Amino acid sequence: MRLRRMRRPSSRRSEIFMICSRVADQGPATMGRMIPPAEHFRSTIPVVAKFQTLIRDLLLVLRAVPGVEIGRLRRGPDPLLAMLRARGRRGFARTHSERARLAQIIRVADACFPGGGNCYRRALLEIAVDPVAATTPLRLGLRTGGGPRSGHAWLGANTDDPGAHFDAEFSV
Repeated sequence: MRLRRMRRPSSRRSEIFMICSRVADQGPATMGRMIPPAEHFRSTIPVVAKFQTLIRDLLLVLRAVPGVEIGRLRRGPDPLLAMLRARGRRGFARTHSERARLAQIIRVADACFPGGGNCYRRALLEIAVDPVAATTPLRLGLRTGGGPRSGHAWLGANTDDPGAHFDAEFSV
């Protein structure tokens, strides 16, 4: 049996029509089997969904950046965290892998600021856009002596630097 070369469908309706016409051409033996065009279009649906959530998360992070940065520079941790936690609790629920991807998006956005990345900014951004992070305690670790890079901020119980030692730790 000779198979016809199929054009790319221009809409969902034309896709269904093309699939049905192919089944009709091949006869009743193929009725219960999945045919390649349907497999192709079905396999692209998860990719499109992941892309949509990626774009959604990127836009949420970019929308949160100005408020977080102004608050980071002008407010103390307590009032700023209250405002950002309220905002974050209204966010979209995410799976563990989506939260990991959100953290990557935040790291990339944070690295684009003048002066490079800032752990406090990253933690605040995550609190502002993720409901799970909004309920997680913010930890601040400080080393004696002060100066640049003498402190660190992270979410949860474990720092992202397992070898880090701090002279004082606070949970906010």
